[in-house]
Amino acid sequence: MDNIKLLINCKDHDYEEVLAESLVNLQKGFLVACGGGLETGNSEEAEWADLILEERGNDEGTAEVGDGGSKYMYLTEIRDGNSEGDIIYKYEEVSTIAERLRTRFRELTGKCCLLRSDGKGVIIGFCSGMGGVGKSVLALSVARELAEEGQKRVLYLSFEPLSSGQIYMGGGAEVRPSGDYLYYLFSKKGEVPPDLGEFLFHDSYGVESFRIRSDRNELADLSWEQSEIFLDALLQSRRHDYICVDFDGDGTEKSKRLALSSFRLFMIGREGVLSEARKKQLLDSWNLTEEESASLIVDVCNFCKEEKRGNTVSVPKDEGSFREKNGYVEIGLHRAFGLGVRKLAEEIRRNV
Repeated sequence: MDNIKLLINCKDHDYEEVLAESLVNLQKGFLVACGGGLETGNSEEAEWADLILEERGNDEGTAEVGDGGSKYMYLTEIRDGNSEGDIIYKYEEVSTIAERLRTRFRELTGKCCLLRSDGKGVIIGFCSGMGGVGKSVLALSVARELAEEGQKRVLYLSFEPLSSGQIYMGGGAEVRPSGDYLYYLFSKKGEVPPDLGEFLFHDSYGVESFRIRSDRNELADLSWEQSEIFLDALLQSRRHDYICVDFDGDGTEKSKRLALSSFRLFMIGREGVLSEARKKQLLDSWNLTEEESASLIVDVCNFCKEEKRGNTVSVPKDEGSFREKNGYVEIGLHRAFGLGVRKLAEEIRRNV
C-alpha cells in the first residue's frame, strides 16, 4: 500500500497534534510529521512530504482556489463556500479532510492510498503459505460472524484463481458476473458504478460476494495496480463495514500489497513442519519488519488437536460442522469450529 507522507504545519500545536493522531488512527495510510507553525520552505520535512497542510490565518483573506497541481493545501477557519481545491476548512470532519488529502495525493502521483472512513470498509486479509489449510472456509466463516454483529454489511472477496469459497456460499440470487463490473470500472477509469448491488449476491447470513465464472476467477488475473483501483472503488462506495479478502500467498508483489492493505491479516496454517516452513518462507519474501509483522499479522492454526500456547489462535478440528447440501457445503457455526471462528472475529472487533 502507498502511504501518504503528510506534513502538518499549524501554529495551534494542540490542534496540529490531534489532527495528526486522528489521521494516523484512521488507518495505516498516513505517515504524519508536525511542523509547529515554522517556515517550511525547502526544509528537510518539506522535501520528505508528499503533501503539506499549512494553516492560513483569518487576516489573510479568502484564498484563491488552486488547480490541484501543488502539494500544498491550506487550513482555514472560515467556511465561505470556497472550501475546495487547495482550501480545507479547519473544523471539517477528519474523514472528510482525509478524503481531500487522499484525492490530492492521487492527482499528484497517480497512486492510491486505501483508507477506511467512518468505520466503513475495514479490509481483513486471509492468507496462507500453502493450500489445503482451510483458509477460504475460515475467511467466509469470519465474514458471516461479523455480519451477525449488529447487522454489519460484509463483503467476501476471493482473489484465488479457482475460488473454493463459492462452494460454501450456496446458490444465491442471479446477478451480473464480476467481469461486467470490471469492464465497467476500467472502461470508466475507476468511476464507481451507480448500483454496486447489481453485481453482488448474498448468502443466507447476508454476506455479499461477486459472482465469478466456474472455470476462472477474473479477480485473480488483475495486476496489483488494477486490484488497487478495484479495492479503491469498493471503499468509495461506502457500502460495506468489513471486506474479507481471501488470497493466495504466492510470494508475488500483488499478494504482499494485498497483505499490507489489510487492517488485520490472518495467516492460516495447520500443525506440521511443512505448513510452518511454507509460512516462514512467505513472510521472509515479504521482508516485513518485526514491528510491521506484530501490528498486522495474526497467526492461526487450523485443524488443531489441542490449544496452542502464545499468540497463535487455535481453531479446532471439527468435521461435524460441515455437511453436503444440494451441491454446496453447509458450514455450522454452533459447534467447536464456530468457537474458533468467534476468536478470530473478536480479534477484529477488539482492534477496530
